[in-house]
Amino acid sequence: MGIEDISIAHVCQDEKFIDGAFHSFDLAFPGQNKFYVLVPPGAQNIRYIRKASNLTKVVIDGAEVELLLKVCEQHTLVVLHGITHSIALLIEKFDKPEKFVWLILGAEMYQNQHIYAGRLLGELTTKLRRHSAGKVGLTEFLRDIYRRVKYRSLAISQISMEEQLEDIARSIGRIKCCASLLKEEFEYLESRQKLADDAYYLPFTFYPIEYFIGKATEASVVPPSGENILIGNSASYTNNHLEVFEKLQSFDLRGRKLITPLSYGDPQYIKAISKIGYRQFPNNFHPLTEFLTIESYNEILSSCSIVIMNHYRQQGIGNILSTIYFGCKVYLSEESILYSFLRRIGCLVFSVESDLNAGNSETFKPLTLPDIEYNREILIAEISSDKVVSRLRKGVNDYLHS
Repeated sequence: MGIEDISIAHVCQDEKFIDGAFHSFDLAFPGQNKFYVLVPPGAQNIRYIRKASNLTKVVIDGAEVELLLKVCEQHTLVVLHGITHSIALLIEKFDKPEKFVWLILGAEMYQNQHIYAGRLLGELTTKLRRHSAGKVGLTEFLRDIYRRVKYRSLAISQISMEEQLEDIARSIGRIKCCASLLKEEFEYLESRQKLADDAYYLPFTFYPIEYFIGKATEASVVPPSGENILIGNSASYTNNHLEVFEKLQSFDLRGRKLITPLSYGDPQYIKAISKIGYRQFPNNFHPLTEFLTIESYNEILSSCSIVIMNHYRQQGIGNILSTIYFGCKVYLSEESILYSFLRRIGCLVFSVESDLNAGNSETFKPLTLPDIEYNREILIAEISSDKVVSRLRKGVNDYLHS
């Protein structure tokens, strides 16, 4: 079978980054992709997927696995965009696991203690989470009751979260092809014997450069001109904001805004970080609590020459790669696999633990234009659409004939 003759089913959820996957798969295998989007009962429309075509909604109603088993039979490959519990059951039940290609999203790996053994939170953030545990707002409480009543007839509602995590971890033991931008993730799973024997690594990213810079060209992307600092990418504990705040208290921050995106995530965390941020940095803290257009966000980003992403797990890859490309000086945790990857390919990125300290006179010094151009050249070599598509075609072809 030639590469032009294969058909590919994509099983995914309604997420924004699916458009990025469609961008690359459609270029690599034009007209050969069909997307099956898992949606909760009652979902009227696909909300976040905008560019992907050939979509079919699959309602999570207890019968979705049987439907997807038939889909698997009809296609050459089945690309799994992350692994939910429904997908884990599909993997367990399908008798041809070699058809599956798992695109690692992150949450299904890093937030499952049966798969990932590293830590996710710093000490201060851990204390905050413990303090916030049990503080469920009225809206969240009523929403939980609503879900339980509405979905009480579904089999999935009877399965505990711990059982679901165990099922997901067990299911990836059947995966024979694993795709990620970071080979370090694949190697980690292999070292812990979480994948099938002789599993195949497929290089892939949801974020080729052309996708996140849009119609801009390398020459038209102007480096950031301001002195502001961007901290984190969302209102989740795994941003470890408090550990960053503790470090920044030792700096002279006059004239700088600490721009902190908190427009989505845990409502309790948004309140806690906003309260602490205003208390510790009354003249600097600037939370973003409302959704912004991409134009508005990019305008704010253009004022940030420094970016601090203190995730210990892989998170916010699209945001991080784009800020590097746009010319920001980016600080990452040494515990992050993404940090290891970027250092391996030669990018100039910096360490929260080692470089972000008041005794370092270079800490807030912006990147020079040659440094910015150097980083861009590396990213173009690694994740331009041409490179992503050629690697994808070759990787799929090699896997099918292995």
